Amino acid sequence: MLNDENQLSGEADYFNSDFIKMNTNGPGQLIIEILPDDNESDIDCGLTSSIGPSDFESNDFIVDVSCAKVMNNLDDSKCILSANFMDDQEFYLFIDIADSGILVPYTLKYSFTESL
Repeated sequence: MLNDENQLSGEADYFNSDFIKMNTNGPGQLIIEILPDDNESDIDCGLTSSIGPSDFESNDFIVDVSCAKVMNNLDDSKCILSANFMDDQEFYLFIDIADSGILVPYTLKYSFTESL
């Protein structure tokens, strides 16, 4: 259950994406920020309904209350997600390195703020 701010670290590459199982309880806003340790590698991310392939476009991304897919594949050295939910959610955080052949350590910060 996410109900405050937390931090994790890991490693991923183009062919070996990370899928981290997560959940939220009740209504609220989830914010996730992923930064590569080298501050330059292109990181893509999203919330998926299941563990899928490392290919970003082949994943089944979930939607938030605005019916927008919760994903970010901008050509950027960080990946930020923000989603609002009205009820309990269970999902996988998909982390992908867009640069081929490079193993990239990253830091992941996340928070969930419950709505009343």
